[in-house]
Amino acid sequence: IQWRTKSKFNHAAMVMCLLEHDKSRLVIMESLNFGPTVNYLSDRIEKYTGEVWWYSLYCADKQRELLNKISWDTLCKQTRYDYGSFFKQIIGNVSLDASRLFCSEMVQYFWQEAGIIKKYKKAFNPGALIKEFLGFKLNNGIKLN
Repeated sequence: IQWRTKSKFNHAAMVMCLLEHDKSRLVIMESLNFGPTVNYLSDRIEKYTGEVWWYSLYCADKQRELLNKISWDTLCKQTRYDYGSFFKQIIGNVSLDASRLFCSEMVQYFWQEAGIIKKYKKAFNPGALIKEFLGFKLNNGIKLN
C-alpha cells in the first residue's frame, strides 16, 4: 500500500472513548481481516512494530454523536472485510461500498454518513484519506510510539 500510494500510511482506523463504559481507556475501531472490530488502543500500539500516528478530527458534537452511532451499528451488523476492493485499490480507484469495508473505506464511510465530509464515489486509501483532509477535517498528527 505504501509503495502504491507513495505514503507512509498503510492503515486507517478511528480512536474512540467508550463513553458509557470505561472512560479511562481509548479503543480503536478498525477493519481487519474479518471486518470492523474494536480493540484497546494501548494493546494495539504495544503489539505494533511500525509508527502510529493520531490525527484529531474536527467535527461538531452532533456529528460526533452520529459518528459513534454509525460506527457501532456497523460493528453490530458484522460487516465483513472488503478484500476485493482492498486488492483493486492497490492498482486503481474503487467505489465505496458499505456492505464490505477495508480500513480507510470504513473510516471514510463513517465520516460521510455522519455528515463530516461530503459523499465521494471513490474509496480513499489510508494515505489519500490523510492527504485529502489534513488541515480541513484533521489536525496535524502526533506520533504515538
